[in-house]
Amino acid sequence: VDTPGLFDTGMTNDDITTEILKCVGISSPGPHAILLVIGIGRFTKEEKETVELLQRAFGPSMVKYLIVVFTRKDDLDRGHKSIRDILRNAPSSLQDVIASCEDRFIAINNAEESKDRLEQQIEGLLTMIKTMVEKNGNKYYTSSIFNQTEIVIREREKELRQKYEEKTKLEMHEMKRMLSFEYEDKKSDFREREKALLEKLDRLESQRSYEMKSMATNLRTLQAEMDNLTMEAVPESFDEEENCRLVTIQQKILEVKRRLEDVRQEQEDMMLYEDVREDVGPPYRYHRDIDRVVRENVRDEIESGDKNILKRFWRNVKHAGFGLMTKFREIFELVKKKSGFL
Repeated sequence: VDTPGLFDTGMTNDDITTEILKCVGISSPGPHAILLVIGIGRFTKEEKETVELLQRAFGPSMVKYLIVVFTRKDDLDRGHKSIRDILRNAPSSLQDVIASCEDRFIAINNAEESKDRLEQQIEGLLTMIKTMVEKNGNKYYTSSIFNQTEIVIREREKELRQKYEEKTKLEMHEMKRMLSFEYEDKKSDFREREKALLEKLDRLESQRSYEMKSMATNLRTLQAEMDNLTMEAVPESFDEEENCRLVTIQQKILEVKRRLEDVRQEQEDMMLYEDVREDVGPPYRYHRDIDRVVRENVRDEIESGDKNILKRFWRNVKHAGFGLMTKFREIFELVKKKSGFL
């Protein structure tokens, strides 16, 4: 949880409320870990009051999820001291915070230049977080204010999801309309190609039949003439010439049939694709990450301080009961006191 600048002078109650609601909304339904980042040697009154503010806003049980992260470990290294050496002489308020979160603290050198040592520090912090999360039963921290904001977030997600679904339906309708035109154009093209090939095939079949009849007639005539003259056989060159023409025609017929089969296969594939597309429905991309996208959009609205969703947060908090309103009044008083207005 990145605590907002609640102690800036001049902040109104509305400003404070907005910052708290944004902080809660971004981490909703609740954080698994709350990191209190403190520079070594400077646990000031402001840090103390920040912890107090967080406890008032989110409830005392937040310490079960709290880890104190001390920065500027390089100062300790130069002085050959450990973080525990510093804590022994730390203000009692800081020691109380450390004790309340069961000694969960870690020191890091945030100016570390070595990539390996930096990764070791990160790994150490992540290990501490993982251990704490497991101890808490893998549950995230929640409270009445988180519950109320989560209700609003889920309502907003539902609204956005319905909006996306309506948009998807419109896009799918338009896509189907365009594909329908394309499909009809292709069907018309297939029919024309098929018709042309069938006509060509019919002409070739007729030509082959004519050639075969003509060849038989010519062969009989030539054979009769040869019988009357010399009784010699029909020249082989005649058979070869006639057969060559028939073979050529036959090859053309086979080629046309092959092309006709290709056209029909294309048409069948296209019809099969249309059937599958109808069964599948909207494109997969619209469903694959819809929950993640919706959640991210709501988060963006919260981070940008969208007035509509923050008003809905506040309305739910007010309607949740007197307890939450009392907490906010305590926060207002604390901030005003720190800022010098009380």
